[in-house]
Order: sequence, then C-alpha cells, then structure tokens
Amino acid sequence: MSKKAAKVSIQVVGPVEYEPIIPFAADVQIGGSIFTSVSDKPVVICFDPLIKSGIVRFEVQSENDLDAIGIADKDVQYERGNLPSTGDRDRSVVQWSSAGALIHSGDRVYTKSRYETGDHIGLELNMETSPRTLSLFINGVLQKDIIRNIPKQVRIMVYLSKKENSFKVLQFERVSASAAAQDKPTEWSWYMPWVQTAEEIAEVYGY
Repeated sequence: MSKKAAKVSIQVVGPVEYEPIIPFAADVQIGGSIFTSVSDKPVVICFDPLIKSGIVRFEVQSENDLDAIGIADKDVQYERGNLPSTGDRDRSVVQWSSAGALIHSGDRVYTKSRYETGDHIGLELNMETSPRTLSLFINGVLQKDIIRNIPKQVRIMVYLSKKENSFKVLQFERVSASAAAQDKPTEWSWYMPWVQTAEEIAEVYGY
C-alpha cells in the first residue's frame, strides 16, 4: 500500500501584487504608488492580499504627514469616515502613529519610534515564527518595540486623517529571512493589556 505524499509548503519570495481597499474611492487620489487624501474625512486604506504565511515586508514613505500604519485582523472592515481602531475594531487592530504611540484594544503606549514627512516606515510580519510577530522600522533601522501573537491572517492598514496627507508604497514583498532579530526588545502581545508606568513614559519623552 503506497503512502500519501506529505504536503510541502513552498513560500515564493519577491514582490507582492497588492490591491488597496478604500471605503470611498473618490476620497483618495492614486498616482502610481502614491496615495493622497482628497477628502475632509479621515481615510483608512487596507491592502489585499491577506498576509497569512511567510515573512512579509511592507514599507512606505511619508510624503505628507502620514498619520499611522499598522495591521488589522482579516475580518475588519471600514466604512467612509471610520477611524482605525474604534468600536468593534478596537481589539482587532494595532496602529503605530507618527507620534510614536502604539495603540491596541483601547490601550496606548508611547515609544521613541516617531516618524515624520520624508521618513521610510516599515513593517515586517513574520508568520512563520511561534508566536507570529510584527516588527517596526524607520529608515531601515529596526525599532525596539515588537508585537507578538498577531492573528493568523491580517491586512496592512494605513491611516490618513486629513486632506492632502499622503504616502508612497516603496515595498510589499515576501522575503526569505527576517531582518528583525534583536536582543531584549520591548514586547507587546496582541489581546493582552498594554501598560506603561509613569517612569517609562517619562523616559520616552526625556522628562
């Protein structure tokens, strides 16, 4: 009796073909890989495909006051004018604001990872490790904070709060190896409470 061949998962590396999900198409002007808000309403743009395997890097350049970037669980949907993580979406989104705040499940922690217009802001999602991780980069430099236990299937999310806010997609790619190894990162876990002491916040702001 012949044995069944074992299933082998092969991860193809290279650029990912992506499709933006925009709640109201007329709110965003797209020119090549540049996305610009032309609306007085806040705009959240998610990107297909779902990320559910492999190691994926996503990088944008803040062209004009990018507000936040992050990831959303596969079931999260946005309507016109929604904010990234309010209401039922609160526990299903992690956002990283330009002011350096990490926001999840009603909690907000403050980091030194601030970015501004002109900066390159990157995410690395490692769906092969246990637990799955989200790592953060600014201008190619790995940041100290890491989010663990991210959901099995997520989308990239980018937030523009004001008219003329814009960003450019520089990279959406599957890679063969992680660039996020570091000693003693500051770890935050999806669904768990995120708490900082007054002393930790003072250290971030240099009080």
